Amino acid sequence: MEIIVTCVFLLILTAVGAAVYLIYIYNSLVRLRQSYSSVFSNVDVQLLYRYDLIPQIVAAAKSYMDYEGTTFKEVVEARQNGMAASSIDDKVAADKRMTAALGQLRVTFENYPGLKANEQFQTLMRELSDTENKLAAARRSVNSAAKEYNIACELFPNVLVAKRFGHEKVPMFDITDAGVDKAAALKAPNVGAMLGNK
Repeated sequence: MEIIVTCVFLLILTAVGAAVYLIYIYNSLVRLRQSYSSVFSNVDVQLLYRYDLIPQIVAAAKSYMDYEGTTFKEVVEARQNGMAASSIDDKVAADKRMTAALGQLRVTFENYPGLKANEQFQTLMRELSDTENKLAAARRSVNSAAKEYNIACELFPNVLVAKRFGHEKVPMFDITDAGVDKAAALKAPNVGAMLGNK
């Protein structure tokens, strides 16, 4: 009889231990997913600030660049696309488009020395450069949080809990297209060099 009581006690203890461990796994996955969402909100803040700078930069540059309507149009459309993005995938795609449009705009600025001498334009470009630096850091943080969460979802026995409770892999914030150097794409532009400052 004593053996039966001991076995029942051990079974109950094992069941309680397993339940506590499953709760721990679930809570860990929730914490990591929330961390990812929180870090991604930092990217949202920087994207919105960059989108707010675009009209100011375009307005400052327009008086110098009468014949660059296509470039301005692409930047404005990329901004509108980014402002309308709601899902993570849409935001990543919009960021790719905006990064490409800003790259083209920067190349175009090189042809206008009067624009580079404009103090308001220089201030806006420094703000844009600072925002791009913060955005690059926020992207790295998102990717780090995504990697940590995705690994946690794939580990055994976490994968059993993750699948059961709808914890799916989250996307990395990959702004590069195929064939583009990722390190160069994530590095903020050197606006000082663009403005003629070393």
